[in-house]
Amino acid sequence: MKLKTNTLLLVIAAFLYSNAVMAQTPVDDLEQGQRSGFSYSIGGFNQDSADLNGGGSYSVSSMNVGIGVVRPVSAKTFMGFGINYAVTNYDFENLAAFAGQQPWDKVRAINFSVPIILLTESQWTFMISPSIGAFQEVEADSGDSLAYGATMIASYGFERGNRIGIGLGVFDRLDETIFYPFLSVKWQLTENLRIGNSLDSGPTGPAGLQLSYRFSEGWELAMGLARRSYRFRLDDTGPAPEGIGTQKGKLAFLRLSIDLTQAMQLDLFAGVIHDGTLILENRDDIGVATVDYETTPLLAVNFNGRF
Repeated sequence: MKLKTNTLLLVIAAFLYSNAVMAQTPVDDLEQGQRSGFSYSIGGFNQDSADLNGGGSYSVSSMNVGIGVVRPVSAKTFMGFGINYAVTNYDFENLAAFAGQQPWDKVRAINFSVPIILLTESQWTFMISPSIGAFQEVEADSGDSLAYGATMIASYGFERGNRIGIGLGVFDRLDETIFYPFLSVKWQLTENLRIGNSLDSGPTGPAGLQLSYRFSEGWELAMGLARRSYRFRLDDTGPAPEGIGTQKGKLAFLRLSIDLTQAMQLDLFAGVIHDGTLILENRDDIGVATVDYETTPLLAVNFNGRF
């Protein structure tokens, strides 16, 4: 089988969940989550063609929009709200797997989160971010497409704004419970070099890690790793009516970030997805087909800001 993403989609805004708001607070910068104000984003990616085991090809293009707000509710407590909406188009060609039928087509996701950040008299900072969302093919039943849970982080602060801590994600997503710990880190190694989390923890997986180098004023280059798993309800057509589709993969990428203003940033990504798998289950959560796909390149653009 083959995973392919046909078009490079531009991003013009900013995201709070992960790429600034996929509906959660960035885990690598709890201080950022304490800044009162609004954030906004539009994002997209283009994942290139990948061969699917068993024959055929598969392509994906995706775009998302997110907004978020964070406000202090007391001297040491901050609360926010985030919403992210994404649409992903899948195109399968020359299939031998899935009985020669396209297993799914257009998938949409809407996710809401309410991050809460608690400061303490010591150097500890705690965060919990409950979230709920619907992940589904466009014509699927939203009531059967819910994923909900929470991300929790306990982080200890050091000098120069450095932080390190442990996070935990627990989510129930379409009859599957996932549970994972992860490292939450923001550490300045030198004046221009730092290590942090590459993505945010949520129903699609744990936070990754990235190494970032600010080589000029307003310019930053980073390399990172992450793991993602998307699980969504299918409509009543196709080889598994009202079943479940899953797309998994590991991501390695380079990122170039440009500060357009003090409140706006452009992110350009190039990378590969490897160790990828597509899974099709029927309405009783019984596996119909599992198909691996080969390593495939991807490109993405993200424009984000806050006010």
